[in-house]
Amino acid sequence: MSDTEDQILDHLPVFSDVTPESQWKRLQVQGLVERPLEFDQESLLALAQQGIAGDFHCVEGWVVPDQQWAGVPVSTLLGLVRPLPEAEYLRFSSGSYNVSLSMQEAESSSVIIALRLNGEALPHEHGGPCRLIAVEKECNFSVKWVDLIELTTTLVEDTGMTLVSGVPNAPRYQPAQRFQS
Repeated sequence: MSDTEDQILDHLPVFSDVTPESQWKRLQVQGLVERPLEFDQESLLALAQQGIAGDFHCVEGWVVPDQQWAGVPVSTLLGLVRPLPEAEYLRFSSGSYNVSLSMQEAESSSVIIALRLNGEALPHEHGGPCRLIAVEKECNFSVKWVDLIELTTTLVEDTGMTLVSGVPNAPRYQPAQRFQS
């Protein structure tokens, strides 16, 4: 395997050093919206669900092929909160972990709040009950235990790669394997 090829795994790894900063209670959607809303797990499950499939690529150099995700399209949530015209970006957060997507990216059919993985309820160790999945992005954009979506006029600094690598806006890196099979 060359330095640019991803290691192919048959299932998502479990990271023993990644845990939520607090117990997930709800997903809040706020900021530049007409109607800020909160969703608990039951209310998310009551919304129309969409399935998406894709290879799950990690910046650490591994991929899990053909993962089947199901959940609420972010575009559905946006339709409920009604973004103000000046909203250009969405910040997705879990505690101090933040990633941002443009409004155009977030409205894509490949961006969902996942509630299911491979036909089962999304397990806690993989971000359950609620995880951002952006199939066309690498795994640092897949915020586990996402509890806040904030619409803003400016791009919010992504802490995702900084927390993963320790280097702000870091490119791909090759740490020692830190996952358990």
